[in-house]
Amino acid sequence: MKNLDDQLALRECWGRFTTGVSIITTRLSDKNIHGMTANGILSVSLNPPIVLVSISTERNTHDFIKQRKSFGISILNSNQKKIAEYFSKDNILEENVFDYKKMPGGEFVISKSIAQFECNLFKEIKIYDHTLFLATINNFNFSLGDPLIWLDSKYNKL
Repeated sequence: MKNLDDQLALRECWGRFTTGVSIITTRLSDKNIHGMTANGILSVSLNPPIVLVSISTERNTHDFIKQRKSFGISILNSNQKKIAEYFSKDNILEENVFDYKKMPGGEFVISKSIAQFECNLFKEIKIYDHTLFLATINNFNFSLGDPLIWLDSKYNKL
């Protein structure tokens, strides 16, 4: 058995769990679009449509979502690794870096991603160094394609 105090070993253990790669986006007050790469998302309910997003309190996105009360989610396709890498640094999406589109409620998502959701926050649960954001899904769209996946601390394709 591994020691629970060994966070690197625990991270490696969690790395065995394959997840999809998503980008959480929200608009800032100056109209810039901010995003972060995430794999901590979960479909909670289909009726009503509810999603859970887990975000570290140290990420800029955390405070932006708390302020704005809404966000977009883009599930990346297998050819969008560069987008995942860009947003792993908590970046603002500048014009002409990547294609994005506006959802009906005003949030932005990554173009050509295989699924997009527009969400409104209704509950926050702080748990140590993360907050679980529960949100209703107001709009969504999807297309065919292979997902970008995260396994063993690196991006992969199926």
